[in-house]
Amino acid sequence: MTYRQITARLGKRKISRLLICCLFLIFVAMLSLVQASQDFRLALPGWKFVFPRGHASHPEFKTEWWYYTGHLTSDQGEPFSYQLTFFRVGVRRPDPEARSAWSLHTLYFAHLALTDINGKKFIFYEKAGRGALGMSGAASDHYQVWIDDWQASLEGEVHHLQAAADKRMMEIAEKHVQAAIETASAVYRA
Repeated sequence: MTYRQITARLGKRKISRLLICCLFLIFVAMLSLVQASQDFRLALPGWKFVFPRGHASHPEFKTEWWYYTGHLTSDQGEPFSYQLTFFRVGVRRPDPEARSAWSLHTLYFAHLALTDINGKKFIFYEKAGRGALGMSGAASDHYQVWIDDWQASLEGEVHHLQAAADKRMMEIAEKHVQAAIETASAVYRA
């Protein structure tokens, strides 16, 4: 339908009302997004990490991630490289008064990339989950982040990484060898 056909059918007055309603709904949606983002602390210069607590989640911030890269050798001696990243995105601050365990307050994403150096192949997998019922999460009192059976955790000075996809399994226990970079996000290289 053309604009003329729509105006002939509905009339200019009805179209004006519909347009005003749509603009009002967009304004309300944008206002609620702004309000939700104001619930979180801003990542400003001067934040002091204190380890090992600094490895854990900081739910007062809207976004954070945990990033690992490294080189692996298969049981057959084949070289691989990997990258495993977990992301936490706050939708709104968790409400202890929430009536439902399904209440949406945090989303989690993970990305696993493997490079088969000899085979000249690059494969990647992704997962997403919501912070409900323990299916995905990030602890704030110790370092552990997970989505389903993918996880990263810290025991002493050893980072444990686990991710499985398409019958391929990556399980790594590496001693942390590079100091954490002091930014608002946690970045690590294992």
